[in-house]
Amino acid sequence: MIVRDATTGEEVDKGGAADVVLRAMRISKTYPARHRRASGGPVVAVDRVGFEVASGGSLGLVGESGSGKSTVARIVAGLVRPDTGEVVVDGRLRTAGRREGR
Repeated sequence: MIVRDATTGEEVDKGGAADVVLRAMRISKTYPARHRRASGGPVVAVDRVGFEVASGGSLGLVGESGSGKSTVARIVAGLVRPDTGEVVVDGRLRTAGRREGR
């Protein structure tokens, strides 16, 4: 299993043959500019995020307000389609449903 070291950010092979039930690979999401923002530029909510969760494992998303936690959760749940990357659940590619953008 490949995990990202929280201190260095490097990917580390932890070995083992644990079944991966959830894999997010380099997911990114950018939203159009909000009219209230002074810069007027697009908002990068998530930038090349990746992780794996083994069978029986768990994952915690921790970060500052506005760091993209909810966007990652929505992408993993299939509510929002990432701009780039992909999410695989139990070996099946997850795609966003028709309600995206509501």
